[in-house]
Amino acid sequence: IKSSEDKEIKRQFIIADEITNGLVDLQIQIENNRYISKLINMQEVIDKLSEVLDSEIINIQVPDNL
Repeated sequence: IKSSEDKEIKRQFIIADEITNGLVDLQIQIENNRYISKLINMQEVIDKLSEVLDSEIINIQVPDNL
């Protein structure tokens, strides 16, 4: 009986490993596809951000009735 119980436990671990590996692969595919809809030029982003960070902050009030 112990041998069959051991085999069943081992089988369940193997199934769980297969499911877990499938989920990890799915998560990686989702992460990889999240940003591929548009190529991003990171240097351009850095340049634009540095312009904003180096600029002077001004206070503008916009009336509600516009």
